[in-house]
Amino acid sequence: IKLPALSQKEKISVQLLPGLLFALYNGIFGIVFRSMWHIEIGIYYVLLLAVKAVVLAGFRLSEKPGALKVLFFTTAVLLFFINAALILPIISMIRYERDVPFPLKIAIGIAAYTTYKVTMTVVRFVKARKSTDLLTREIVTIRFVESIVSILTLQNTLIMVNTATEDEGLRILCTVSSAVGLCAILYLTVKMIVDYFSISKNALKPYK
Repeated sequence: IKLPALSQKEKISVQLLPGLLFALYNGIFGIVFRSMWHIEIGIYYVLLLAVKAVVLAGFRLSEKPGALKVLFFTTAVLLFFINAALILPIISMIRYERDVPFPLKIAIGIAAYTTYKVTMTVVRFVKARKSTDLLTREIVTIRFVESIVSILTLQNTLIMVNTATEDEGLRILCTVSSAVGLCAILYLTVKMIVDYFSISKNALKPYK
């Protein structure tokens, strides 16, 4: 049986769905249990997905390189500020502002989601590693950012499951790992913007 090909909008929806569900989970969980960590991560993911959706939709402008360059630079700068705001949930993590009940089943689900995100990021990176297309590079960067944030979320989840009280050793571990993750995210974002000035003259091809 040959299935019908997906439209561009359907392809975008499929790519955004896992992240959207993850954002909804964090938002609902944060509201129900009054967890600032989950609320902030939920808001962050919604903003990140909004930028991703705009970039994915922008590939249809392949015949207008000038418009694509404006789209890339605008979304890249916006992505930088969104990623910089990730410092807020990181502060909540370090301050242990997440004293809520956390079932082991949910932790296993988050671990599965993290594994999925990291695996798909690596697969997509291998496919696009030689591309000089600006928007393709931006999508790859966003996927890496999603993977790093999902790893930080998994770290926070495991701490919530296994630690009932504040632990100074874990506080230090959270601080170091979160700082490394944030620096990696900001580095990827800045590098992407720098790439704009070095390869912006290249023709942009539609995303596949």
